[in-house]
Amino acid sequence: MQCSARVRHACHDLSDADGRDNSALFSFSLGAACTAEWYCHAFLLRVVFTFVIYLCINFARVVFVSGVTRVAWKKLNTGYFAYRATCQRNGAHTYEREELADKVEAMLSTMQLKGAVFIAIAFGLQLPWIIALNEFVTNLVYGSA
Repeated sequence: MQCSARVRHACHDLSDADGRDNSALFSFSLGAACTAEWYCHAFLLRVVFTFVIYLCINFARVVFVSGVTRVAWKKLNTGYFAYRATCQRNGAHTYEREELADKVEAMLSTMQLKGAVFIAIAFGLQLPWIIALNEFVTNLVYGSA
């Protein structure tokens, strides 16, 4: 191997008589490679966590609002209900009013229970990312490789 004439040090300055490198170049390059690998893993982990947290929070928000509206339906209700029904060609209803009233009453009796379940599900959707984030943060190792 030829050395450049412009370099102030000779090629053999970093090695011993047997040609083994005695410099700290290997440990520095190993540290740099480990740091680069850590940065890549940290970036990937940050992207994945950001995406998962975004999905969990927004999905839980929709479920939570659905639950709150079911729990507080009496305060939000105007007293009028809209419904879909079938009718005959002349506009005559295909159902009995008493049967419809019974079905509406049955639906309203379970409305608050379903709302409470939705709220519990919304809070439960937050647990996976909170637990995972807590686990990763406590197990992260900050230090030299």
